[in-house]
Amino acid sequence: MLRPYPALRLALLATFLLGLGTFAGTTALTIYTFAILTRLTYEDIENTSLGAYDALCSLGSSPAAAFSRGILPGIAPSYLSNVLYLLETNVRNSSILGYVGAGGIGLLLDEKMSWLEYAKVGTILLALFVTVCVIEQISSFLGSLIRGERRVSRTASRILALAALQLFVVCTLTLAPPDFSHTSAALLRNMLSGLTHPDWSFFFQADSGGLGYLLLETVAISLVGTCVGALIALPLAFLASPRFLPRPLAVLFRLLTLLIRSVPFMIYGLIFIRVSGPGAFTGVLTLSVCSIGLLAKRFTEAINALDFRPFQALRALGISPPCRPSAARCFLSACPPSLRRFSTAST
Repeated sequence: MLRPYPALRLALLATFLLGLGTFAGTTALTIYTFAILTRLTYEDIENTSLGAYDALCSLGSSPAAAFSRGILPGIAPSYLSNVLYLLETNVRNSSILGYVGAGGIGLLLDEKMSWLEYAKVGTILLALFVTVCVIEQISSFLGSLIRGERRVSRTASRILALAALQLFVVCTLTLAPPDFSHTSAALLRNMLSGLTHPDWSFFFQADSGGLGYLLLETVAISLVGTCVGALIALPLAFLASPRFLPRPLAVLFRLLTLLIRSVPFMIYGLIFIRVSGPGAFTGVLTLSVCSIGLLAKRFTEAINALDFRPFQALRALGISPPCRPSAARCFLSACPPSLRRFSTAST
């Protein structure tokens, strides 16, 4: 029930209940992250082998101890990787929550867009790009620690954990307290009554303005936008991997994907509306570009984590470099289930 609602709509609802400010935006992103991360995690749990858990239980371990030793180590890397990626995603989401008064840089971005001050809009987007680059580097470092590719001492691990905890506490203490001055019992009753008593006549309207028609159009936009973005993101991911191109060129393509990801989806929508006008085609263009940025990073991470021995064996048998679709087949077959489900969960 929580996943269908975008972060911006959750923020709009939070401002009605909690007042304007950063507390409402934080609450909305908390619910948004909880909804997506819960699905990804329980699907990882369902695909985890219970052999170690059953073996520990048969040896006399308690279910809690067997779970902590046999299940958690298997899902922890994927869980933490998804947390890091959603952190980067939420940076972009939080940059537009100001449109509904939920704090952040979105209020300033809305103001400059309304006044057509595109030079200042460009400055804001450049600042977002630099922020995403910094978070990308931090995420890459932490991700290498999670995957065991890099080792640090136990003391350094404790220092990192303590620094993360302190950062969380400081950010939490700087939030503005909620404002309940505009919230009343009557408002809550009316909202709850409306949400639990839907008007089905509105759904079955036959014209193009009816809910049923617009819902089908929304699904079509999502499907086409995700497919187009995935088709473009896959070759871009290979180009951004240093395993296929010299590192300087791979870094350039990686910066390109970072640039695509750093721009909030609403800004893409506003730009494409001015180019192609309002309508479903604008929605497809917006979702396609957003899907490119989202999936290209995930594909690149999967490519860099692949076992390239099958690819090298094919090359040793005389397969020429243009036949690199074989590498793509290796990539798709070795792609983890959580990655194949990620685009669906995020759409």
